Amino acid sequence: MLLAAVAATSCSHGGTNTWSGRWRREWGGGDVLTLVQHGDRVTGAFGWTWCTNVQGGWVMGTAHGGTLTGRFGHVGGPQGTLVLSLVDGNRHIRGDFRVGSAGCTSSAPFQADYVGTAAAPAQAG
Repeated sequence: MLLAAVAATSCSHGGTNTWSGRWRREWGGGDVLTLVQHGDRVTGAFGWTWCTNVQGGWVMGTAHGGTLTGRFGHVGGPQGTLVLSLVDGNRHIRGDFRVGSAGCTSSAPFQADYVGTAAAPAQAG
C-alpha cells in the first residue's frame, strides 16, 4: 500500500545500510517502491493504489542505520506513517505502515525485496 519511482544513484547492498534502490513488495501484484537516500534523508515514490483507488504516491523519511521512519501518501489521497527495517544483508525490507486519513484507516505489515538500483527522480508530497 505504499510507494514507486526515484533518483539516479549507485548503491551497494550488503554491508552498508542504504535504502536507495527499487524494492518489489511481496503482496499486491509485486509492485515496485523506489527509494533514494542522501545522508539520512530518504525519498521515494510508488505506483499502486490503496483504499481510495488513487494511483501512485510519495514517501519521505529519515534513516537511522537500518531503520527508516517517515510518512507516505497517495497523490491527493490518504496519508500515513511507516517504520521499516533493512534485514538479511540489506536485501529485504520489513516493517509496518499505518493510514488514517481521507476515509481510509488501515494498519498492516510491509515487506519488499531489493530488485535493483533507482532510476528516476523522487516526487515528494
